[in-house]
Amino acid sequence: MKFKSTVYELQKTLKLLTAVVNYNHSVLAFRYLKVFVNNGKLEIKGFDNSFVASVFPQFSEIEDDGVYGLVLAKQFISLINTFKSEEISVSIDGNICHIKSGRSNYKLPLLEEEKFLSSVGPLDLAYYDIEYKNKPIKLNSFLNRAEAVSHCLSKDDYHANLQHIYIKDNKMIACDSVKGAVIDFENESLDDYLIHRKVISCLNNVSDTNEAFFTVEGSNLYVKAKNFIFAASLEKIVYPYEMIKRYIGDFQEVKSYIINLSTEEFADKLGRVLMFADSETNSVQIAFQEKEISLIVSNNSYAEEKISSLGQEFKKPFVLYVDGKSLRESLAKAMSNAYWHTDGEEEVQFIYDGELLQFFLGLTK
Repeated sequence: MKFKSTVYELQKTLKLLTAVVNYNHSVLAFRYLKVFVNNGKLEIKGFDNSFVASVFPQFSEIEDDGVYGLVLAKQFISLINTFKSEEISVSIDGNICHIKSGRSNYKLPLLEEEKFLSSVGPLDLAYYDIEYKNKPIKLNSFLNRAEAVSHCLSKDDYHANLQHIYIKDNKMIACDSVKGAVIDFENESLDDYLIHRKVISCLNNVSDTNEAFFTVEGSNLYVKAKNFIFAASLEKIVYPYEMIKRYIGDFQEVKSYIINLSTEEFADKLGRVLMFADSETNSVQIAFQEKEISLIVSNNSYAEEKISSLGQEFKKPFVLYVDGKSLRESLAKAMSNAYWHTDGEEEVQFIYDGELLQFFLGLTK
């Protein structure tokens, strides 16, 4: 197996898989990339414990169908990223991966197939000539909305079912059982799908999202860009639908109190108090009092900003602690979005659309 590429194009290709491979995972296969040629198509594949992702780059001089190698991802990617010359060639001969660029020559050992299959099993994604049976989706449109809700995804591997964006009834939903976010996303072909946060991270590494489209066929997601195709398997696990189903309908129907604020003023003052927040938690206290709210950070320093409500008076005092950095980043998207945070039996929801930020407060039970 052999292919040639510019160093820059190979580095861009591998960047798409950096969110998939886990350099230190206890399962051996998750630390490796599979590089092979099938029917004249080069494929570089990475494995995760919950999905598999592949890139099909359009490089030159691709040779030797059926030959493949399992190369240690950390070693391979780190080496490629150090090169600065124009051209690079990669070939596999026996149990060795040969890498040549300029006057550099490296030989990397390959993993034996038996050790690989015993740890991961036969996971494969076939090359797909995208015909767009379903309506293609602009990648930048999808990623903009995904980023607006992804700060609510769980980062804890013990809660794997909360690491996915869930698309249901033309809405994109993310939650980690304490906080969550919903945003409108009208696309019937993606309805009822789960997309892992690491897949989103892979797609964020596409260099030109304006020229890239994706579609879903079967249980796989395919992205077609100018010089490559990216594929990833979608999740088949059961999503905790009962946890979030009340947020799919009309938020305003079940809320007891409403406070309207200027999104710009709120984001500006939130950013100011964040300068004094703990750098790890970014915790900010939001205190609701009558016709205003206070944004407070109290540790070694004390910072407080007050904002007047533009709407209904709020008569029931309520204090909420939020990750101020995540909330501010979400507000910066300036798109119609809903965000909720549950604290005991109390619940607060933020809905913002352009200049107006609304708070809905009520009981979760």
